[in-house]
Amino acid sequence: MVGFNRSVRRMSLEGLFHHQNARTQGSRQAPTVSGEKWVESRRCERREALLYGTLQRVEHSLSIKRLWSGLLSRLAGSGFQCGLLGLLAFLPIGGMALLAPDQIQAEGDNEFALAALVLSRLLTPPIAALMVAYLARKEKRLPDGMSLGGALRSCFFPSIGLVLAVATFGFVATLCLVFPGIAFLLATSVVLPVLVVEGVSGPQAVKRSWELTREHRWTLLAFWSGFFGLALTICSIVALTTTRMSSEIAKSLPIVQTDSFLPLVVTISFLYAAMIAASYEIHAQLVRIEAI
Repeated sequence: MVGFNRSVRRMSLEGLFHHQNARTQGSRQAPTVSGEKWVESRRCERREALLYGTLQRVEHSLSIKRLWSGLLSRLAGSGFQCGLLGLLAFLPIGGMALLAPDQIQAEGDNEFALAALVLSRLLTPPIAALMVAYLARKEKRLPDGMSLGGALRSCFFPSIGLVLAVATFGFVATLCLVFPGIAFLLATSVVLPVLVVEGVSGPQAVKRSWELTREHRWTLLAFWSGFFGLALTICSIVALTTTRMSSEIAKSLPIVQTDSFLPLVVTISFLYAAMIAASYEIHAQLVRIEAI
């Protein structure tokens, strides 16, 4: 009887030992499983944070691809209308090529050609402001629901003074100090949309344009380099295909009056409209980035 009780007690102790051992092993394995889950969750959080940071950097940066995509989209929808407005700015020069083509090749002092150039230079800023107002009105970005006529009246003289001052200072600075002049032109590349869309004029418009482009100068430099390189290529092709040394088909066109002058005027008018559309697209994307 005593032996039986001892054997039962031994079995009970062994069972209790195995039970405690099983609990110990289970408690050791549980943190291992939960630790693996914790590590995996941390990895997922890190990946999500990296992805979110990448998206934030993309949203807060100006992309050349998005600039070209937006510009081409605008030109596809409103490029022809803006090009016609651009023709108005260069109408004095085009009229000189049509009505008095001999004046283009006249030697010596040519007051008629000089007057046409000065008049076109004075017309380009308000016509550019009208282009910006047209693009902004399509997107309902004009202040207080302003009409095109109201935008032209309010920006006519301010646009002339602002654009001529910025262009003159940038040109002189580029001649004297190349890199500071280029940096100034890049910083003020959206000064006209600031004037029309935001209603800021004078030195405040230059300051506002400077603030918008501060973090994106290298992107703007790459974009405008590509834009003017493409524009120069297009003008060269037009000049080569419409001169008197070109094919008989090109020489027989009525539009070709004096070598390639008039076709170049038309081409430059549309390229000028594309440049204004590009400036408006840059301003729209910069304002959107600033609002994020």
